[in-house]
Amino acid sequence: MRIEEIIQKRLREYVYYICIVSAPLWGLATIFDYFYAPYIFYQFLPTRLIGMLVSFLLLYLIKRTNTSETIIISCIYLSFIGAGTYMMIYTDKEHVGLYFNNMIIMMLGISYILNYRVQEIIIFSIINLICFPLILLFGIAGVSFILANGGILYIALVIVMIILGILRMKRAMYSATMVLDIQKAEQVMQVNLQLEESLKEKETLLKEIHHRVKNNMQIISSILRIQNSYIKDETIKGALSDSVSRINSMSAIHEKLYTSKNFASIDFKSYLSELISNIIQTYKSDPNLHIEINTEIDSFCLNINQAIPCGLLVNEIFTNAVKYAFKNRTEGKICVRVEEKDKLVHLTIKDNGIGFTPNFNNSETVGLQLIESLVEQLEGSMDVVSQNGVSYLIRFPLENIMD
Repeated sequence: MRIEEIIQKRLREYVYYICIVSAPLWGLATIFDYFYAPYIFYQFLPTRLIGMLVSFLLLYLIKRTNTSETIIISCIYLSFIGAGTYMMIYTDKEHVGLYFNNMIIMMLGISYILNYRVQEIIIFSIINLICFPLILLFGIAGVSFILANGGILYIALVIVMIILGILRMKRAMYSATMVLDIQKAEQVMQVNLQLEESLKEKETLLKEIHHRVKNNMQIISSILRIQNSYIKDETIKGALSDSVSRINSMSAIHEKLYTSKNFASIDFKSYLSELISNIIQTYKSDPNLHIEINTEIDSFCLNINQAIPCGLLVNEIFTNAVKYAFKNRTEGKICVRVEEKDKLVHLTIKDNGIGFTPNFNNSETVGLQLIESLVEQLEGSMDVVSQNGVSYLIRFPLENIMD
């Protein structure tokens, strides 16, 4: 059970006991007036009877219904203040000041007792404010006398209590709002911390996956190299070397991913520069051949879905250029240009080598088939020109990077 529910339950119990005690007291007061103060018996009889009826009514409301505590408390205040108002109407001039002094003391006492129940202070003060005009209209002491002998001070105190009650209620509402905001902020902070921890776990897992994929590819590459060392057939050796190069190009992407902060994309410029350097070291077997490499690469990122096929694409084209474009030559030139504009990547690889043979379109080599397949995978287009060497112009849309 919440604290608020416990407080409300205790409050209903206290009011119940007050009503049990007050109901017979009203009756005893009536009997006392009849035998010992008959001169005021008929004057105060209505207040005694109303007080008794209100007590029994409250007992019924508390035990038989789910009436709110505010209504019950208001009924109690109304019965006591109403009784006091009725008595004040019949109070002579001699006792008016004493009555108001008692009422002011009671008001201050109620204000102190209900210090943390601002709503009840306002209700109590409003009931007093409503009953005061009745005293002025029907009081036997007269309006001017009542106002001059404590009435003005009394009504001023009532108004001040209402204003202070409203201000305190606003402050309480503001404090409650602040508490709710703080609780919400703490909840959001807690959720953010949980999300950060979850994100760190996923990043660690993803980093480990990329690391293991890279290691597995390196193992496959090493196995192929070992097998290649035992093979005598140059055609098979070349095919295995090409496979090793392709595996290395994909392995380099996973290495880039697990060593970077962003596991969803790679810096394509950095990756391409390293890939070109590795291809030159792997396939440039003629020490007398000098190949000039010119690169113009825009700085942008590719996600992993595009980085792998694009890396394989560059690997195939560049490898073919290094292996076949400069046969029986001592020097050559390869230009690589990558431009990203309006979410479209323009990839150009051009060499000044011997070019394709006349029937290159009908060639069924794995390399050319792979190039066409990779361009299709990138949802791009390719133009190939064999004039003063070979020039590849490839265009494909740049996919968005998911952070």
